Amino acid sequence: MIPSPQQTFNYAAGFGYQAAIDFFNTIYNCRWEKFLAFLDRFGTKCVEVDYPQDHCDARSALAFATMHGRKEMVAELLRRGAEVDRRQPRQQTALHFAAYKRWADIAEVLAEHGADVNARTRELRTPLMLVIDESPLNSERSAADPARVLLSHGADPDLRDNFGRTAMMMAAEKGQTDVCLLLFNASADMDLRDPSGQTAIDCARKFGQEKTAAALEDAVRARDEAIQENAGVNLAAAATKGVAHSAAVMKKIRFAPR
Repeated sequence: MIPSPQQTFNYAAGFGYQAAIDFFNTIYNCRWEKFLAFLDRFGTKCVEVDYPQDHCDARSALAFATMHGRKEMVAELLRRGAEVDRRQPRQQTALHFAAYKRWADIAEVLAEHGADVNARTRELRTPLMLVIDESPLNSERSAADPARVLLSHGADPDLRDNFGRTAMMMAAEKGQTDVCLLLFNASADMDLRDPSGQTAIDCARKFGQEKTAAALEDAVRARDEAIQENAGVNLAAAATKGVAHSAAVMKKIRFAPR
């Protein structure tokens, strides 16, 4: 017999269904004192508990607190031993929820506690990709801030989702120029192509994002010119060093004892 979600929850958590609902309500309603009282009373049972109803994607207490933007509660759960990369029903981690909601400060807290910034969902999406998603749940917050946090902790801008798209391609399609330039400065590969053969710049133009396409072309041009200029400086330095070395050799030969 397969246990119901409630039976599974009760077995795993070690305390009642209603107690769990009450605990998650302290997070949802931001009731700090009651939240601490639950943690003090039940200890790790609260830290490890899952939300006891299937309709919630953020099932763990840490993911639930992250989704609702409760930075202090996230930090307290981590302090008490919450597993930072615990997987949710679609293989999300808490960091995926922080990224999707564009909670840059919570993403920083999770990353500082060792969250995998390149964790993949069932659809192979990374937190960096979810930052770029646009919805009524995150439209009031900048995508650039959490993207900057993730990149500073080693997020890979060149990973692909199950449709073969990179974060750069997604941001270019949506005209998120500031995010595109952050990805570019994090050494995103501008030559990568999606399954239809389009680069990020092509994706921007396809969706009418001319400003983003132009900004990326300017960035690529400036980078290539800087590389050529540095190469010229290095060649000149090498040539100068070679002349100096030859002169030193000739001097040794000229004044060598006979």
